[in-house]
Amino acid sequence: MSAVKTEPLQIIPNQPLSWSFYRHNLFSFCKRAYFYHYYGAQSGWDKYSDKRSRALHKLKQIKHFNSWIEELTVKAIQDNLVTPSSRSSRKNKLDAIKNDAYKAIRRQINENNNKEWIDDHKKLCLFETYFNPSKGSEKIIEQAVNKVENAVDNFAKTALFQELSEVNYYQWKAFTPPVYAYVNRMQIWASPSLIWHEKDSLHTLNIKLSEPNKNNKYSLAISAIYLAQRSHIPYEDIQSRTISLSNETTISSGYCSIEDLLQMIFDSAESMRALTSNNKNAYEDNFTKCCDPENCKRCKFIEYCKN
Repeated sequence: MSAVKTEPLQIIPNQPLSWSFYRHNLFSFCKRAYFYHYYGAQSGWDKYSDKRSRALHKLKQIKHFNSWIEELTVKAIQDNLVTPSSRSSRKNKLDAIKNDAYKAIRRQINENNNKEWIDDHKKLCLFETYFNPSKGSEKIIEQAVNKVENAVDNFAKTALFQELSEVNYYQWKAFTPPVYAYVNRMQIWASPSLIWHEKDSLHTLNIKLSEPNKNNKYSLAISAIYLAQRSHIPYEDIQSRTISLSNETTISSGYCSIEDLLQMIFDSAESMRALTSNNKNAYEDNFTKCCDPENCKRCKFIEYCKN
């Protein structure tokens, strides 16, 4: 990366504060990384913006292996369950999910190897190869294919997969993730994997390739708020589940208390707002660096931050 820090950045945010679990977790992970991601990089998509903003924007787009594979696998599942096609049998859908994922893995790894992300920020820039260029792409492809295959095979063994395979195309609710709801005029974001109608109920499912964690039920609650606001449906008619396709498949039902979620969001947002100045500017020095060296090793902004 060619940009070198000089004086600390002072940024006027171009959007009002919104909230997501990614934002909340990054703020907890490192406040300086949070500043670079949401403020320092905000205009870096524009080729005429300053050099530091462009450099930070490129670093912002870097993806870690596990996040990339989860996103890719969920996309393949969405495309082959929701889109009407002749591949209607359970086995055909299973094979199609794997094949689409495998094609995406090879295409995106080629884009990563060719550094197409330099000119197109939507192309894959993988953390593991950006910071370790000697890491072989064939090894990454092998790891990615194994992870997808294990996840999809585990998914196929569940009664939930059979249930979803029998959902008719007209029952699926069209949406483009991430989705947002409004709470006290603040946008709150979530990324449900699937939403469908069944009788008088709406069902939402989150698909994860990681171990279950407490955030799952909070994320489902945001999706429930979104559905209640957009579809004008009472909360009791919203059925929510998370499936975790890690080493052991687990399915959990229900979402957390809406009141607990909102209190957590308000507290988190207030902590974020407290680091902006009275005139609403965001100053880099107000956002302290993390002191945990293990976090630094996993941070996409490390090469900028240490300069």
